[in-house]
Amino acid sequence: MTREDEAESDENGTGPRSPSWTIRFAAEAGMLGMIHTVITYADAQIAVQLWAEQRETAALFNRNASQLQEALQASDLRLEALTIAEGRPAERPSDVAVLQRERRL
Repeated sequence: MTREDEAESDENGTGPRSPSWTIRFAAEAGMLGMIHTVITYADAQIAVQLWAEQRETAALFNRNASQLQEALQASDLRLEALTIAEGRPAERPSDVAVLQRERRL
């Protein structure tokens, strides 16, 4: 799991900016297979991206997306977006660098 905090200044760099962060994680979910998630918080809203490596799991998530959306909104979270896809998220260059460092240790 990784967390990325954004800079603490507004777009033009003159004043405070509202907090924002991103959390990325993956989990092996038994028969459902690998699940990858990215949750981003910015401007008092969250965006949730889910990837399921198995086609059947992605289809199951899509069929039940409205329940997840309702649960997030019932938690007083302002949901900007909920995205569900089959496959894996694209690797970011910083992720590859971290993996290379870890393999050297």
